[in-house]
Amino acid sequence: MRPLLPFLVIAACADPPEKVDSDTASGSTPTAVDTGTRVAAQIEITPASLDFGQLPPGCSSILQLEIRNTGNYPLELREFELSEDPWGVFTVNGDLTVLGPDSGTIVNVGFAPQTPQLYEGAFLRVLSDDSDDFKVDVPLRGEGQADEPFSETFVQDGGRPVDVLWVLDDASAVADRLDALAGQASALLDAWDRFGIDYHVAVIDLEPEHGGAFLGPVVTPDTADGGDTLAEAIRAAIGGGGPAPFFDVTQAALSEPLISTDNAGFLRPDSYLAVVALSERDDESEQTGATFATWLEGTRDPALVSFSGVTGPTRGILPCGLFGDSVEPAPRLGTAITDTEGLHMEICDYGAPRIMDDFSVFTAGLRDAFPLSREVTVDDWMYVLIDGEEVPRDGSDGWTYASGPNEVRFHGEWVPTAGQTIEVNYPAAVPCP
Repeated sequence: MRPLLPFLVIAACADPPEKVDSDTASGSTPTAVDTGTRVAAQIEITPASLDFGQLPPGCSSILQLEIRNTGNYPLELREFELSEDPWGVFTVNGDLTVLGPDSGTIVNVGFAPQTPQLYEGAFLRVLSDDSDDFKVDVPLRGEGQADEPFSETFVQDGGRPVDVLWVLDDASAVADRLDALAGQASALLDAWDRFGIDYHVAVIDLEPEHGGAFLGPVVTPDTADGGDTLAEAIRAAIGGGGPAPFFDVTQAALSEPLISTDNAGFLRPDSYLAVVALSERDDESEQTGATFATWLEGTRDPALVSFSGVTGPTRGILPCGLFGDSVEPAPRLGTAITDTEGLHMEICDYGAPRIMDDFSVFTAGLRDAFPLSREVTVDDWMYVLIDGEEVPRDGSDGWTYASGPNEVRFHGEWVPTAGQTIEVNYPAAVPCP
């Protein structure tokens, strides 16, 4: 038999054959680089861990990982796997690809905390065909930032002189509402007195024989028993029932010859003119709401005039009060209210006390609602001061918080007067960076 030993020795001393991958040979994947050392893929990930620091809940942040192949043979990235993240606050976005020698790719890792707490223990696992490090874990850490105390300060505007003309529907159906309104006349004047407002108030009805002439005298801060005088004028409108030409009657009341005769002493050139109609009917004038609004704004600076209304709905076709005494829509009156930026009070929802409360604030040019610049996280921890005095949290006489518009609202005698300073303290969400 022929001896085999020489052949085996020769074979052992020969150079090993070069490794050739079938895909590499066809040009479909990166090729190895011959460096004279062993052929291998080598994964390297930097940084070795990711710390997102503090981030407010509801915000998000992205940090990047670089994955490189420091070997001299193609590296296949096979899987990105997020582990130990029961909160679901981390995300990963990257391409599973094949990296050629000395090449790399970027992977984006996101963090979006849900609550103010520490999130650690999670990691991103990168699986590849690196024979030594086929599984590399990158620890992830982040913290949801807690709320911070925040204080916001406002100064109340307003304090302007006002000339207020009430235009009252005299239909018998409105008699109870007018009587209730008269019962709140003193409350209206008391509010203006508290606000320091210089007011003129007059009342007209829709009766053709009155033609826009005032019912009773003009009431001012100097009128003795002003509340009773105004109440008597309001009750004088009860008992009519003719047509409802609100626009025509108002224009007559504020024009010559009445404004210089029967209605003299009411209108001042630099005051804020506020007309307010109370009605369960829509307007029946010969002119439209838009035409009337244009005329009214032409009597002075348009910023110093408004037409408001206590009426049925101003939009749509459905009445209000479907389960009680329904009131039909008043779109014509609504046009004048909208065009002059007046105050609309839906008659089915507004009782006499609220009418006088809201209208006193509106005509005085005051604000009873103050929007906040930051999101309130726990409104139970809020407190409010006016000129350093704490205000009770009360929906009738104090303040409340409205989460929808994110604003503090004042009610009753706690509506700030002109020049007063309002301080609102609350826990606020930290803004996203």
